[in-house]
Amino acid sequence: MTMLHHQDVGVPGATDRSAEQTAPQTQLTLATLESDVRTPMQNILGLSDLLLDSALDSKQRGYANIIRDSTEQLVAILNDLIDDAKLRDGSFKLSSEIFDITALVESVAGASADASSGVSVLVDIAPDVPARLRGDTARLRQILSGLVAELVSRRPDELVIAVEQRPGDAGDAKLMLRFVLTAYGQLKASPDVNQLPNARNSLASRVRSGIIQRLGGSLTSRNLPDPGYEVAFDAILEAPGVSVTSEVTEPDGEASVLSHLRVLIVDDSRPTREILARYVAAWKMKCRGVSNATDAMAVLRDAASAGSPFDVAVIDYRLPGLNGFDVASMIKSDRRFASMALILLTGSDDLLAQSAEKAGFSAYLTKPVRQSTLFDAISTVFLAERMPEVLTRRGDLPVRANPPTVLLVEDNLANQKLAMAQLESMGCQVRAVNNGHDAVREVAVSGDQYALVLMDCQMPTMDGYAATHQIRNAEKLTGQHIPIVAMTANAMQGAREECLLAGMDDYLSKPVSRELLRDMVRKWAR
Repeated sequence: MTMLHHQDVGVPGATDRSAEQTAPQTQLTLATLESDVRTPMQNILGLSDLLLDSALDSKQRGYANIIRDSTEQLVAILNDLIDDAKLRDGSFKLSSEIFDITALVESVAGASADASSGVSVLVDIAPDVPARLRGDTARLRQILSGLVAELVSRRPDELVIAVEQRPGDAGDAKLMLRFVLTAYGQLKASPDVNQLPNARNSLASRVRSGIIQRLGGSLTSRNLPDPGYEVAFDAILEAPGVSVTSEVTEPDGEASVLSHLRVLIVDDSRPTREILARYVAAWKMKCRGVSNATDAMAVLRDAASAGSPFDVAVIDYRLPGLNGFDVASMIKSDRRFASMALILLTGSDDLLAQSAEKAGFSAYLTKPVRQSTLFDAISTVFLAERMPEVLTRRGDLPVRANPPTVLLVEDNLANQKLAMAQLESMGCQVRAVNNGHDAVREVAVSGDQYALVLMDCQMPTMDGYAATHQIRNAEKLTGQHIPIVAMTANAMQGAREECLLAGMDDYLSKPVSRELLRDMVRKWAR
């Protein structure tokens, strides 16, 4: 194969001339690879997928899987060769787009956990990290995915992906973020990401280091005092429209429907307990974490005796001694706790999930647990059977001849049911859709009928940010402007500002109190 990069020569002045002469040839070679190699590789991948979807015996399916896996490895090598050449000749460019940092890191964790053979991958985003950032999301994903895959291959007990702000001034409207990957437990083989044993990994490592340098950071690694290993890198990103010294956005008004909940987390992993507890605390819920069945039952008994019983228990299946199903049986057999809602944590979507309902669980979550998914699960199991209790009198809004019609965009059915009931109790008419794509279509067809759109930010198919962006672009042609109020479980710094930057008019932090919802309707549904 033609070399994709020039070699330095030991003649004074020759290096610069060589680079100038070689760059056009390198670009031509890269263009040839892009067009002539990617197309057949894509065909092989596509045909492998079709073949795997057909009726095959075990030997044939094994061959087809080998074909697909080998082709994916070739695509990865091709990508690294092209990136390496561009980094060497100076043609490498970073893109810039606004993205959700939590969604990015959680998606990397989710993809890694699927292939991790039982390794638990957790996400820990510091509260002062802005929710929305601007940068090269594809390159960040590439770096994170590669590092996570390398650490997971060493089979740690647990891997935590943490994101935090580094002190110091990175420049106007910019901040330095530090991504820290911590593998806990005794690892198989050396995970030194800078000294990998074969040419494939060496190339990937060189490309990774080069991209991190372009992002304004560097890659470091170290052994931990306890069994484990840490890899970290920095990246300078923009925080568009957000002051990096602003306070964490807090919801105003009276306590929300869910803010009084008491949640017990039962998991023998300290990082998991701490991360989930931070999520719960951000929603103003009370939280307690324990590591085993004995402590869980003791805490439950003490709380009941004190007249402050727990409302929800989030229980990991794998616990020392008794497992999650055993804990659920003990809880359900005690009449003091029998009505408490139970949520199961499991490392994979397997037979455990199918048995969870029989064991007394109202819902289950597959690790890694996303912030919005945990909120949806808690609200689902707690509110689904308590809907009448969270509604009060009707007629909160002035009586109108034509009551306002609200478009509710929410993918979680329990949250949707609650919000619809609350809005209707205020005298509103409500239409609900399940994702951003349907919201864009509904506004395009019947936008003039709606006085207000309540937009969930984290949804499948199309999230609330993208949906709002499309709606605002369409309004440039019509001259109309429909009020859009964001609803998000993200309580991190800058969440409100980033919603406004996306084109939304206002912001509600989940869990949404009835009083704040009423105030928003009064403010915007005119």
